Amino acid sequence: MIAKVPSVQADIASEIIRTQVEQITTSGQLSIGDADIASVSVLPELYERCGFCMLWDKPDNVATLMREIANIDEDGLDPEDYHFTTLRDLNARIEAAESPALEMLADFDLLLTDSLIRLGYHLIFGKVDPENLDSNWNLSREIDDRDPVVRIEEVLMTGNLAKTLDDLRPKHIEYRKLKIALARYRGIRAAGGWEPVPTGTTLKIGMTDDRVTAMRKRLSISGDLKDAPTDAAYFDEQVEAAVKSFQRRHRLTVDGVAGKRTLEAMNVPVESRIDQIRVNLDRARWVLHAIGGKFVLVDIAGFEAFLFQDDETIWKSRVQVGKPYRRTPVFRSDLKYVVFNPTWTVPPGILKKDILPAVKKNPNYLKDRNIKVIDRQ
Repeated sequence: MIAKVPSVQADIASEIIRTQVEQITTSGQLSIGDADIASVSVLPELYERCGFCMLWDKPDNVATLMREIANIDEDGLDPEDYHFTTLRDLNARIEAAESPALEMLADFDLLLTDSLIRLGYHLIFGKVDPENLDSNWNLSREIDDRDPVVRIEEVLMTGNLAKTLDDLRPKHIEYRKLKIALARYRGIRAAGGWEPVPTGTTLKIGMTDDRVTAMRKRLSISGDLKDAPTDAAYFDEQVEAAVKSFQRRHRLTVDGVAGKRTLEAMNVPVESRIDQIRVNLDRARWVLHAIGGKFVLVDIAGFEAFLFQDDETIWKSRVQVGKPYRRTPVFRSDLKYVVFNPTWTVPPGILKKDILPAVKKNPNYLKDRNIKVIDRQ
């Protein structure tokens, strides 16, 4: 924790900070121990505005930021992206020293500032830039009109750091649900995860198979099988209900039959499920800040669309999704109107690659699917 620095020493510390900030502005980089300073624009401006003073002279601010970084994995982010180990070690050395070296205090101050800037940015915009992943996505956002430098100055002055960081998180219920799911699956991992169900023939009600015993244990761990698992190898109604619960949660066909796709989903390692949740938390930070009230969200992977009113799902529907080589576009837009029960005209690509080959195999293909052929007249 930073102690109060006498004015003369504070002036010397300011000169140390000035030198380090000038290195950032001239070379675009600065390393402190094993940590690299990431903010090459906001951080220099912040220190220049205060005459290169030490910004972290309030112990409560330091303690709050260290606590927030230590717990940021609850949002699916990595504490080490915010210099956690380096900050923790520096903090311990400062507290252990009767008179900490000013260079050490200056390093600590700069790292705290860089951590706050990076953490705030990631909570607002996400860690990954969506448009760097796909130039067709239009998910980028602009920061509000407030100058981030002024905002950081105010936060550090008022000591309102914890509330400010919490306000930067998306407030939508889907973000909170993802955080709860992340904690749950990490708990499953800590308890040893689950063993895969051996592959083989489809399992269904009425069958007796040693793999049913393994499936009972797997479904119990994920909470789909409500009662304690037994060694029974018989596929009974209880197991069928558990399989349906699992299928429903994973947007599979809910038939209570453990076929190839259901078993593949059961055998995804818990670590992979954790990674999926972390990825979706970052996706939530891309979009859930900017929407609220009434909006439509399409889950492409789940083949469903949802209509939200604030935090409540008030309607949902199945949707058609493109194949991997003819992908459904990912975008955000304002809805201007809605067409109920619209007609659908077969796109040329689907006509050539899908429809015509199917018609050659089955002359009744169009009739069976209620597709009409319209000529120029």
